Amino acid sequence: RSYSSTDARAKFLNDFINDKLLEPRKRIRMRILKVLKKLRQQGDVLCVTHTFLMKLIDNLVKFPDLFEQPQKLLMCFNINRKLLKYCEMFELTDKEIKQTLNKLQ
Repeated sequence: RSYSSTDARAKFLNDFINDKLLEPRKRIRMRILKVLKKLRQQGDVLCVTHTFLMKLIDNLVKFPDLFEQPQKLLMCFNINRKLLKYCEMFELTDKEIKQTLNKLQ
């Protein structure tokens, strides 16, 4: 069976909220923490990863309790639109990284 992009985004969102992804939310959280810690140590860094993970990182800065209350992702996730435009980037400031890490640890 093939899925449309909208179907894939809806499935990801639903499975993330219900912790039914192949990778558990707890493990995704740990992986993102590792990335943020590395970013904090490195200064300016370009990170490239798949869109879903980038969207999680972007929203984790806004909602540090995202992994405890994953339904908050519904507020910033439109399944009918691309999560990020082609080659779109976002920037995390050192301050945002530090604040996010402090709230997550």
